[in-house]
Amino acid sequence: MQRFYDCGIDLGTTNSCLAIPDNDHGFEIIDNTADRMSVTPSAVLINGKGRMLIGQRAYNSQKVEDLAIQFKRQMGLSKMIPFASAKIEKMPEELSSEILKQLRSDAETRLNRPIENVVITVPAAFKTIQSEATNKAGKLAGLDEFRRSYRANDHRSRRLESDRVSE
Repeated sequence: MQRFYDCGIDLGTTNSCLAIPDNDHGFEIIDNTADRMSVTPSAVLINGKGRMLIGQRAYNSQKVEDLAIQFKRQMGLSKMIPFASAKIEKMPEELSSEILKQLRSDAETRLNRPIENVVITVPAAFKTIQSEATNKAGKLAGLDEFRRSYRANDHRSRRLESDRVSE
């Protein structure tokens, strides 16, 4: 039986985005709700009061001690990311899950329907441990039905194309 997905998510190191199939057998990139951009910077800020900002608003912050960027490169490495003002630390998978939650929320707001089944792309250079950490981030984001897909031009993508991430 063929599986249909509600959307595809490019969970990028620098920027992330979500696209949905359109009626012309193509796709449409969903703008984020915060600033109507087609990409969401992969940035998370947690201030001293524990308030979290995602995307461009986080990226534009002057409080670098409360800002996490480039954390996707550390996925699966058990390295904690500190947020000085909030006096907390988060795993890269937790931060990636916040990006996924934001993308999902933006799409659900725009489409006025739930997003349940997704494909999440990972960089071709990701090692197995990083790909497994992406699985964890998807589950932390509440995405129970998803599959991982390697970006184009990756020799592993054909071999792993049918790899089922969740059961």
